[in-house]
Amino acid sequence: MGELWATERAAVVDKIKKNKWGKTADGTKVVGPEGFTIDLTTCPAGWSDTEGLTDTEIKIGNPTALSGTAADFGNISKTTAAWFEYLGEKGAFTDSEGKNRKVNYIVRDDGYDATRTIPLVDELMDSEKSFLIQTLGTPGGLKVYDKLNERCIPHPFEISGSPAWGDPENHPWTSGSLLSYLTEAVIWGAFIDQNIDELTADGGKVRIAALVAESDFGAAYEGAMRSVIESSPNKDKIEFEFERLPITAPTITDAMTTLASKNPNIFITMTGAVQCTQIINEIANNGMDATLKYKFMSSVCKSSAYVGKDKVGGDGSQSNGWYIVGGGQKDIVTAAGQGDAFSKWAIDFLAEAGHDAKLSSNFGNGFYQAWMLSQTLQIAGELDGGLTRTNFITAMRAFRGPARCTSTASRSTSTATPTATRSRVPTSPCTTQPSRPGSCRATSSSCPASRRTAPGIPASTTAGDPTRLTGRVVAEVRDHPAHRRVRAFGRRRSVGQSVNSSSRRRFTPSPSRPTSGAASSQVP
Repeated sequence: MGELWATERAAVVDKIKKNKWGKTADGTKVVGPEGFTIDLTTCPAGWSDTEGLTDTEIKIGNPTALSGTAADFGNISKTTAAWFEYLGEKGAFTDSEGKNRKVNYIVRDDGYDATRTIPLVDELMDSEKSFLIQTLGTPGGLKVYDKLNERCIPHPFEISGSPAWGDPENHPWTSGSLLSYLTEAVIWGAFIDQNIDELTADGGKVRIAALVAESDFGAAYEGAMRSVIESSPNKDKIEFEFERLPITAPTITDAMTTLASKNPNIFITMTGAVQCTQIINEIANNGMDATLKYKFMSSVCKSSAYVGKDKVGGDGSQSNGWYIVGGGQKDIVTAAGQGDAFSKWAIDFLAEAGHDAKLSSNFGNGFYQAWMLSQTLQIAGELDGGLTRTNFITAMRAFRGPARCTSTASRSTSTATPTATRSRVPTSPCTTQPSRPGSCRATSSSCPASRRTAPGIPASTTAGDPTRLTGRVVAEVRDHPAHRRVRAFGRRRSVGQSVNSSSRRRFTPSPSRPTSGAASSQVP
């Protein structure tokens, strides 16, 4: 087992050592790529680089949703737990100091309720003394990431695409793991600009309707889209109507009926979980489909758990015409039916652990989260001094590939759940299909450094087909005016600040508002 990805890990370790990244000799700083620095003198008195470790154990805390409308995401943690147990039995976490450890993976249910996340993180920090803590979701993550960074506790791979996680200066112990919601909004905006003539042919305006999660998760999407509109040369032709609802709301019918009355020609989903399914079904039945030219699902809906045949009308027809932005993660449930060796192996692996992967695509998503965590733990353990918090954070910050090109958008399809075929070939969880010339897939952070690409701005599309998104390098996303505006999202937002209480808003950009890099007051 130690040989799996050994070459890629060795390359990262070599890069770290050659650049002399990690804890400095005087123990006051951690340094890393591109000027990354942590001042360890600001860590609290009594802080330990090895808290949560014994000679035989690595204690990892994970508050997540095991109940409520977002409970399906809890299946990510079930896979992660099984993967950690598997690797531990194989001795994969033996470090350079000869310490052979297994992971004690402590999962707690917060029901996707940020008010429950806070005490659970306190417990995982103060009572359990966790080595690191991984959280799920933007609302809970934003409530605790200040505290985790103040305590110098690694908060890796937050399962969310909030732009807030991209703040290594003020929150160096935190990183995200999903496609940025801002990058997603930039892709939507680019598509609108490139098809502006078609979209304004009948009434002179692009009429965007969106259902927005009433939380910091939805606020990230909403704020990003506002900034993208402000940056558009066509901003005077764009109207943005939206309704806000808690992601835990049992029904969305009233909000969707209101949005249908606005006669939109574009619909964008800015929420997740079961509301992904509900939106598709509502639009198919409330008349909105008649006015819509394009329909976009949020990237967090990219799962057969939410848009599979059985969820959208039984035959999948209700999902026709929907598009979704996604990276290179495979939905193992659908890919296995196409003969994919990794997906077949993953289904068998989960079955042996007592889980039926066919019940949820998030069992498959768990491999991506588990892969990132386990590889970072192993790389950190191979550094001088063995596994420590500072070695972990150094490994995490060095764990990246070349910035080559962009993510792709694909038409949503619903396929039947396949029957698992047994395979013992644990091949890559990453997308490996060749790309058309001039384009590529932005594979997730779960891909090895030598094959992973970073997200970028779509340079062009082909006549109304969002699947034809060609690429630019990641620097262009970072330099996009909308990206510069929202970059400070996490720093400017108070931990206790709630989203605007108004559930129904119309946003039309101001012609006089600057479109340079200044922070926009429209960002929630």
